[in-house]
Amino acid sequence: ESPYLARFTGDSSYVYLGPPPGDTLAAVVALRLFDDEGQPRGQIQAQEIWLYESGSFVVAEGATRIVVSGSDGATVQADRLEIEDEAVTATGSVRAEVPGASVQAPRLTLADGGAFTATGGVSARLTDANATVRAQSVRGVGDRYTAEGSARVQTSGGRTLRASRVVWDESARLFTAPGSFSFDGPSERARGVGLEASADLSRYSFRQASGEIEVRE
Repeated sequence: ESPYLARFTGDSSYVYLGPPPGDTLAAVVALRLFDDEGQPRGQIQAQEIWLYESGSFVVAEGATRIVVSGSDGATVQADRLEIEDEAVTATGSVRAEVPGASVQAPRLTLADGGAFTATGGVSARLTDANATVRAQSVRGVGDRYTAEGSARVQTSGGRTLRASRVVWDESARLFTAPGSFSFDGPSERARGVGLEASADLSRYSFRQASGEIEVRE
């Protein structure tokens, strides 16, 4: 559904959907997507959409929102969306609801089935852990989420874990930091290497201390 449609031919032929020339108040474009078998795959809302005829390539800009159907059930909002075959790339103030997490980032790629990679300084709320992860990048595949680059985990109970790499295993309900880490919580502080911790970081173990362990009653 679009207030205006135009087709352009050339080296890269495409169909343009959006406001008529000179109209800045036209209604948004609504586009429904289907897979090769004709099953609903999702829908897009945007101010402007370009449908490139060479391959399955869609570009959407301006208050864009895509709801992806199927097992992943993801919702992505961003300034710009690119969809090519089964992959979605979102850029510019990205907000996404993906399996197991709510994500904010400058850039996010979403694959068929719900696997995602967010980069550029990420904040991800892990639903099952009731914790927030901040890092340079966060990747989610199945029930496993990996945060890398100055990763910081904060729980609702006031506990904080910092490490260069942190992994959340949803099925095991465990955080792991395979390298060096620092941990701060109510009346406790630890520095070490090789941490395993419960979802709320209240129970933990590690392979090696590296400076200080402080626990106050």
